[in-house]
Amino acid sequence: MVSELTINELAERVGVSTASISRFAKAVGYSNFREFSLDLANVSSDVNRSSMFKKVKPDDTPKEMAQKTFQAMIDALISTQSLLHNDELEEISNYILKCNQLAFFGLGAHLSQR
Repeated sequence: MVSELTINELAERVGVSTASISRFAKAVGYSNFREFSLDLANVSSDVNRSSMFKKVKPDDTPKEMAQKTFQAMIDALISTQSLLHNDELEEISNYILKCNQLAFFGLGAHLSQR
């Protein structure tokens, strides 16, 4: 679990410097990495209990694979929705409306081909 890692261990696992981890924690509103990791430990474990990461099995039919993939995306959206707070959304919306430049980046699973 990420919340149990030291800043050095996390930096090594994600391939960045400890300074980058520290700057990230501060950029998202924490005083330091320790405060960030303690808060991270308190995140709801609903995600772990959901079917979000059901494995697609080699013997699944294409339809079963598609159903598992769609369900994972639905579960991710529902999980994210439960974390949204109106006051934070309003504040973020104001930042977006006032910014000079906006960029979106995404992280996610990738499919490897053999």
